[in-house]
Amino acid sequence: MEKNKAIVKKKILVVDDQKINRSILRKLLSDDYVVLEAENGQVALDILEHTYGSISLILLDIVMPVMDGFTFLRETNKNPLLSHIPIIVVSQQDGKESELSALDLGATDFITKPYKPDIVKFRVNSLIRFYEAVAFATAIERDKTTTLYTREAFFSYAKQKLDASHEKDWSIICFSFMNLNQIADLLGDNSVENLLYDTSLKLRDATEPYDGVLGRVWNNSILILLPIKNLENYTNEIEEILSFINNYPLPIKIKIKAGFCSIDDPSLSVRTYCDRAKLALESTAISYYSTITKYDKVLDEKIKFDAKLTIDAEKALKTEQFKVYFQPKVDLSTGALLGSEVLVRWDHPEEGLLTPDKFIPIFERNGFITEIDLYVFEKACKHMKEWIDQGYPPLSTSVNLSRTDLLKQNLPELLIDCVNRFGLEVSLLHIEITESSFVDQIEQILEMMYKLRSLGFIIEMDDFGSGYSSLGMLSSAPLDIIKLDIQFLKNRRENKTDDAIFPLVSRLSNDLDLPVIVEGVETSEDVDYLTSHAFKYGQGYYFSKPVPAEEYEQILSNATFDATITFEKCLHQVSQGDLYNFINGLPFGIMFCSQDNRIEFTNDSFLFFLGEDNKHASLTDLLTVGSRNALLNLQSKYFSGDAVTNTPIPFELKDSARNAKNLLVYTNKVLVNDVIHWQISSLGRMSAENETKSMDELNAIINNMKAEANFDHLTHVYNRHHFENLVNTKLAETDKPCAFIYIDIDNFKEINDSSGHQKGDFVLDKFGKLLTTEFRNKDILARMGGDEFAIFVTDSPSPMLIKKRLQNICKTLNSELEITCSIGIALYPKHGKNFKDLYKAADQAMYSVKTNGKNNILIAN
Repeated sequence: MEKNKAIVKKKILVVDDQKINRSILRKLLSDDYVVLEAENGQVALDILEHTYGSISLILLDIVMPVMDGFTFLRETNKNPLLSHIPIIVVSQQDGKESELSALDLGATDFITKPYKPDIVKFRVNSLIRFYEAVAFATAIERDKTTTLYTREAFFSYAKQKLDASHEKDWSIICFSFMNLNQIADLLGDNSVENLLYDTSLKLRDATEPYDGVLGRVWNNSILILLPIKNLENYTNEIEEILSFINNYPLPIKIKIKAGFCSIDDPSLSVRTYCDRAKLALESTAISYYSTITKYDKVLDEKIKFDAKLTIDAEKALKTEQFKVYFQPKVDLSTGALLGSEVLVRWDHPEEGLLTPDKFIPIFERNGFITEIDLYVFEKACKHMKEWIDQGYPPLSTSVNLSRTDLLKQNLPELLIDCVNRFGLEVSLLHIEITESSFVDQIEQILEMMYKLRSLGFIIEMDDFGSGYSSLGMLSSAPLDIIKLDIQFLKNRRENKTDDAIFPLVSRLSNDLDLPVIVEGVETSEDVDYLTSHAFKYGQGYYFSKPVPAEEYEQILSNATFDATITFEKCLHQVSQGDLYNFINGLPFGIMFCSQDNRIEFTNDSFLFFLGEDNKHASLTDLLTVGSRNALLNLQSKYFSGDAVTNTPIPFELKDSARNAKNLLVYTNKVLVNDVIHWQISSLGRMSAENETKSMDELNAIINNMKAEANFDHLTHVYNRHHFENLVNTKLAETDKPCAFIYIDIDNFKEINDSSGHQKGDFVLDKFGKLLTTEFRNKDILARMGGDEFAIFVTDSPSPMLIKKRLQNICKTLNSELEITCSIGIALYPKHGKNFKDLYKAADQAMYSVKTNGKNNILIAN
């Protein structure tokens, strides 16, 4: 037989300074309720603060020390979070005047002393049941965060107001917060709730004289019904509201927009006018500076047009009314074709050829955008496959993806499946992500970008400079290319502004090692100006407008192989000395091979990994030599005196030299000496004068190179990618306390700007060495990017000891390098059980330090 489930008792708070009175009430009510006690009003407020939402009723005495009952009633009555709790005032037989005063201050009922048990229980039970019923109705009608009307309640009460006042002019104003998700991600849900609640109080004050109706109709939107006809009638109040929001004390700037709509046709529903007010605000771009937009006839026509396109979209997709267009990306210096961006047009049977600005925003709002983007992606793959099969060079194509796409978990599988169906190399597909994608849900967007990049896609940031992302985001996002927003060149052509931005972007490109493609190139003057500032790549009408696939194929057919940027072209057009100096300037090992596996070039870093010095390597997968003369005779065939082109050498092996298989042979091709020397000691045992390595040794070298790839080349601590892998592995193995430390060097940009990047590199190197010295071998250290470092402390001591160690490090840094740090600490498992959660908690703690004066250490809440 099942046991009855335990009944959870409701809580009652008894507030009385006399212990005997509290004891009597406890005895009367404890069978049915959990009874909490407070000896005065202040203690009662403290209890309510810690038990918010769980107190069903308060029994309150009037005469008490510290805080009496009247003061307590005033405090609870002005707090919307407490004013809903029923309060029974306990009075004396002759306390009629006190009872009336208490009721006037918000008391619900009263009982007299001495207590009559049956009456006390009846009134308590009845009042709790009544308020529960009211609370249920209120929960349907009132938003929990703002206490404003909910969506349906707002529609209902607004309609009642309109029906009762036909003679008045009415309007709807919609205020929408555009970056609530971003605020929640970075600062937590409490920050959002406080913002919404404080804004609701401000709106109440501003609308109270007008007898309006307020509601939180959508998650990020508050709407007001007001008896006004024109915006001018409410200008002062709107400016006051927007000023309040713009100056709200948050470290992140709040983005808000407002829409206004006059109610001119009573036959239309309140819901329709609410939608119109929201559509009005959505018709303008997001701005950090609040604006209000009015719904008018022009906007009404646009909405009708948008509605028509929404209805037509699905049929248009099935009948392939959407056409893909290609716009070339070129080398600014030579005009050489690098690839293309695929764009979409709608060949509408009634409206004609529609450009993306006419329909893409609509699809982004209604969710149809993913269907369009996948359609365009598939068409791009189809055409690329056809062109490659016809013998055209395999050039890349960029495809735009919306932020809606990036939030879909199955996106990588959909894209890879499409690429595989057409047998294409993944790296030929470039994914363009607009800067506006980073307006909120940043972590999810970045996670998807990392997934796509790990699969081989090239990631481009489109419309760079349009104002959404920070430089910190730029350095931490997995980007391969940035595309400078078209507006910069347009502004420069029209009024000669934005001249200063181009040198800055060029320098930023070099600092971050990110190629830049400048959009909007329309004149030869644009080309000359960009090349003078070291920009290499461009896209725009000067080279070609977006054209259908058939016309782009003509561009391909007219282009020669010289119009493609390949290593072979660089090798033959650039002098050997310039090419050698450029390649050797790279901080990593590199080897170029031709399509027939000829080794075209290697730099010194690559040879350093192999243990060589100023030599160029030649790989032989099967070395079979019969005599010294056979080797020497190959010199003229495979090694010329004026080119550094080393090639696999074919031989036929005699039985006596079987043990010479699978060797690496190095040529002694020193820059100052064109002679290649070989030393063959015997047919059975072969060695080169400088080095001969077995394939086992080669495997060891390759493993060493893989290991090197896990480190930051400047500071010699782990890089971000390997750090994340190591931390995830450690978290899967341990059940002991750990700490995630996130460090940002304060004002590092000023060091680079004032003392140069060499000084900046010195500081980073010194900092990495100091961390390595101060932490244990089993702790995991990494440079996360730029001036940010992370440490994962395994089997960590107490947080205070970690904090003390960090204080010592900061002291050393300040004394030796005159720099300070902002540091955030997250604890495992308190603040998270995976890398993502710990990183987020530590980063938020560090960010809090940065926004509160820097040079401090904070453990996450």
